[in-house]
Amino acid sequence: GARMAEAILSQISGDFLECAICLEPFKDPKILPCLHTFCKGCLEKFFANEGDLKGKFPCPTCRTETALLEGGLAGLKDNFFVLSLRDTVE
Repeated sequence: GARMAEAILSQISGDFLECAICLEPFKDPKILPCLHTFCKGCLEKFFANEGDLKGKFPCPTCRTETALLEGGLAGLKDNFFVLSLRDTVE
């Protein structure tokens, strides 16, 4: 019934709608080439600590190296799946 649906929604929210860095719902979700998604602001802080001068940094989740192109973090793709899923869940 309703309780099961609620549990599933909360599981989906936790797995797909929360940033692994801040553990909050995504703000301005950016998707990395390895398909992990983080808040743009969290990535900015992470890159400030972990990034190198060539614009490369490891994914916070799987450590796959990500190279930023022109436009830096703003140039990463928005995760529209997360945005539309969030609208559906809410």
